[in-house]
Amino acid sequence: MFSAPYRFRHLTLDSANVLLTLIPGLALLHSWRQITFALGAAIALTRSQIEQIGGWQVLSDYLVEDYQLGHLLAQKNVPVALASSVAQFDNDPLTALQLFHKLHRATTTIRVSRPLGFAGSLLIQSPFWAILFWIAAPSLPNLLPLLLALCPARNLFLGVNLASS
Repeated sequence: MFSAPYRFRHLTLDSANVLLTLIPGLALLHSWRQITFALGAAIALTRSQIEQIGGWQVLSDYLVEDYQLGHLLAQKNVPVALASSVAQFDNDPLTALQLFHKLHRATTTIRVSRPLGFAGSLLIQSPFWAILFWIAAPSLPNLLPLLLALCPARNLFLGVNLASS
């Protein structure tokens, strides 16, 4: 089974988040040979691989069925790997609220599916958000170290199940 990393055609906050957080995380896991999950944006597998895990219905109760698909196949000793190509998608600009909800869902799914990966994302994703804040307020360059230190709180907040989500 292959799963492709992905990127978006147009640079937006959403695509920058993917580029600067997802891709480094995948690169790290790939170097550690820890790709035991699938990325839902682009998956290639065979019917017999689906049958090996008991069919699509086995995935119906999972929050992150793409992750579980790869994980269950890896448990059956089916090779799970990243494709050598990157899938590219068109993307529509998101409002701030839409981006927040998307990031909340993504962070929650990471926390539920890969608790250690969630903890690692606090380190991997912090520089992206600190640099973004710094760009938004360039007259405050002395705050960059503080922002780098505070950004893990963003993931802790986003990873908490909110009553409205």
